[in-house]
Amino acid sequence: MNPMQDDELILLWQQGMAAEPDPAEIARLAGRASMKRFDRIISRRNFREYAVGAALLILFAWNFFSGDDRTLQVMAFITIVVYVAIIWWYSRGRASLDPSSNARAYQAAMLLRIDRQIQLLGKIRWFGVPFALLNAWLIFNAPWSLIHDMNASRLTGIIAILAGALAVEAAISIWVVWLNERSRWGIPWLREARSRIERFYRE
Repeated sequence: MNPMQDDELILLWQQGMAAEPDPAEIARLAGRASMKRFDRIISRRNFREYAVGAALLILFAWNFFSGDDRTLQVMAFITIVVYVAIIWWYSRGRASLDPSSNARAYQAAMLLRIDRQIQLLGKIRWFGVPFALLNAWLIFNAPWSLIHDMNASRLTGIIAILAGALAVEAAISIWVVWLNERSRWGIPWLREARSRIERFYRE
């Protein structure tokens, strides 16, 4: 826990222990603490996505200049750039509010942040389509140069490997959709947080 979190907890505790607690001040401090915590969660997730994206871009650039299937490398490079740009787009506008902002301002800012993340996670399944197509291209493209030298048994083995690779890719795609849209770490958690914030500021 950082010093800023400690300060907010102390202020909330002081308000709660006061002879006449100020509900508006408690709501304001709670809203500020919630927004900072939410921003940290999103920033950490984005950092991981950007780091993975940067590593993949380096890999694809290396493969391109090494003479591998350059069309595939260029398409993969563009796909990663677009994906990272989309994450940035949906995470923009998270500037900190003035510390003196009232509870309603923090509520509006939090709801906007949550709505953008719900929109982002709801579209992940469609962002994954280019990745799935690129992976399928890579899976099918790899063994074809050797097919003319294969006997029937080796060809059967290659087909089995391809089928297994496609099954793994399909399982990963389904898992990603479930993680973002159905699991308690995805959209359901965001919707629950949104409802909780709306109820808190109505009371």
